[in-house]
Amino acid sequence: MAHRFEIVSLALPADCLQESVPSAVGRLISLAWPGMSRAQLVDRARRLGMRASLRVQHGIGPDGLTQFRLTLSG
Repeated sequence: MAHRFEIVSLALPADCLQESVPSAVGRLISLAWPGMSRAQLVDRARRLGMRASLRVQHGIGPDGLTQFRLTLSG
């Protein structure tokens, strides 16, 4: 059975101030919505001139969901 990727939420690392986030990244976050697919996220990033990479984080989150690390490069 294939697994489906669906955004539940996006959050910055605890040591990252919101003011330090580049405007394109802030725009991508503002364009994201719960239920967004991986393809939609990658497409939005590309349209903003970024490349998105998603990596599985080890372990399962407290809610039983798999957590991913989103890396953006421009």
